[in-house]
Amino acid sequence: MIRRFRYSSYCAVLAVLTCGCGSAQAPLRTPAIEYVSLMPATDSAFEEFEGNPDVLATLEIGVAGYINTALSRAPVLRSAFAAWKTRSLKIAGAATLPEPQLNFSAFLSSIETREGPQLGRIGLRQGFPWPGTLKNREEAARQYANAAALSVEVEAQKIRFQVESAYWSLWRLRAGKEIHEEHLLVLESLAESVRARMATGAATLSDLQQIELTQIRVADSIARQRETELMLEARLRAMMGFQAIFRVPTNQAPDVKTLQDLNHETLLKKALEHPSIRRSQAHQAQARADIEVERRNRLPSFSLGLDWTIVGEQVMDGEARGGKDALGIGAGLRLPLWQDAYQDAIHSAETELSKRELEERAIKDQVTERLLTEIALLRDAFRRAKTYRESLVPRAADAYQSVLGAYTVGRGSIAQMLLAQRDLLEFKVQEQEACADLEIARARLKETLGEPLPELELRGEQDVR
Repeated sequence: MIRRFRYSSYCAVLAVLTCGCGSAQAPLRTPAIEYVSLMPATDSAFEEFEGNPDVLATLEIGVAGYINTALSRAPVLRSAFAAWKTRSLKIAGAATLPEPQLNFSAFLSSIETREGPQLGRIGLRQGFPWPGTLKNREEAARQYANAAALSVEVEAQKIRFQVESAYWSLWRLRAGKEIHEEHLLVLESLAESVRARMATGAATLSDLQQIELTQIRVADSIARQRETELMLEARLRAMMGFQAIFRVPTNQAPDVKTLQDLNHETLLKKALEHPSIRRSQAHQAQARADIEVERRNRLPSFSLGLDWTIVGEQVMDGEARGGKDALGIGAGLRLPLWQDAYQDAIHSAETELSKRELEERAIKDQVTERLLTEIALLRDAFRRAKTYRESLVPRAADAYQSVLGAYTVGRGSIAQMLLAQRDLLEFKVQEQEACADLEIARARLKETLGEPLPELELRGEQDVR
């Protein structure tokens, strides 16, 4: 009976010492994580374009293509992905038991027993934390990885907005420059006409001087716009990860015929699920798990072990007999004596949780304020674009044609015609600015929501109020 009990005890201890831990729960994988995981290696991603002399042949033209290029080459996105991967690989290790300890000792002075002299001892010992500690450590590591995954999503949203904003800023500048260049051609033609009329006495030198002064002002605006264009173009190329200098096409025009559904309650519900808020919530879950870990650290931990005592040969009546080795089991208890230090660790974890909760509240307040502001900016930009397109520009063009006709028959002045031209020029430029502002406002609202908006057909004035 005693031998059976000993055998059962040995088997139980060996089973505990050699037991493995269950597989850890998989961390969160966001769409941005899946996107980055399918990217080629960093060197390949950069050589794909840099090795091609004709970059535009492989570059997808348009806002969507530029965003995809920037996402595939953005170092900050790859860095965030690497941080997520690092945290994910640490989940399994957080849920494992402490490493077993193998001890060996040899007696310098053997202990004589009836079975023979004890020569040495080999021991195997395994520690066990308080029940629930490993589970909470795993949960803390998993939530940390989830927060890192959501950081990848946040960075992807930032890149999308930055590329869209840079594209439409460049488009707005080029559209305005093109209008100014067309206006300069009109002024040159008008100057030639005035010179011809001066020969017949139908125009004066002051008329020509007014036109030439306007020409100089418009030409200066064009020169300034060209320099600004180089800066904006360099900014957009840098966002896509290009060092080579080439012209970035901006052929895609704004969509001023449709407007998103701007129901505040629906959009606020989506905005409160933004990855930055979910990341803060993951940090809170991590902090709660850390609190439980610290609370269990102040409780005792246990250890179980096997000890094998090696017994040498014993000489009795002139005959050597083999010693009988001894095998025993043991248990240990860690005594957490420094309770003040453990209590400070608990307070530290609780403070971290409080900080994360306040961060979430601050982010939600900012999101609520930003959402109202961006809805107002989007509606205002749509209203301005519609007003310029349907009212101001057509009427300014009609007014200019009327003044031009009156001047042709000698009933109008150069000053009136230049004023009409200036109004038409300003309204055309402001129309393009409003269209670009509309697209930038859309991009900013997408970033706040964390996802693209559904496009709805415009159904009248009630959609923009």
